[in-house]
Amino acid sequence: MSNNAPLPILLGGPSGVGKTFLGTYLAGLGCLMLESDKHVPGGFDALGLRADWDAFEKRLDPIPLARELEIRRVTARHGHVILSLASTPLSLEHLRCAKGRLQILFLAGPGTACMRNFLARERPQATAAFWHKHNDRLIAALATSECDRYKIEAIREDGQFVAREVVAQRILESHRAP
Repeated sequence: MSNNAPLPILLGGPSGVGKTFLGTYLAGLGCLMLESDKHVPGGFDALGLRADWDAFEKRLDPIPLARELEIRRVTARHGHVILSLASTPLSLEHLRCAKGRLQILFLAGPGTACMRNFLARERPQATAAFWHKHNDRLIAALATSECDRYKIEAIREDGQFVAREVVAQRILESHRAP
């Protein structure tokens, strides 16, 4: 990866925070968007990223995933590549070892608003218990000061979405290695 190339972005956040909606907007801006929902059959496997993701998630090795995402960005001739994650809480070790290889960002908002959005979209198949099972750990992690620098507010405290243009700009401005 060249020093001027944008880092691949891993974009996480709780279910209902607007990752898919924002991803559609970012794709329209010329970003290569890859969606890997761990809870949907296929996920990383369907994207052909299982081994690369496992290297990062299980062995704290971001290099294979960063390399593969960069290859896909260059091959597709896009300015940025963004891998949207399910409600995956990554450890502080993951965040640290990714430095300079992957830009990790989380869309954030009040859990109640995220759950409300998710249930409005997924009912009757999904329940509040399902949302809590898959999101409570991430919501708790995002509430810590250690995660502040990785968060981008997507839903305000009043439950309203931040304008997608504003959120997209914040994501794209954070794309380079420090």
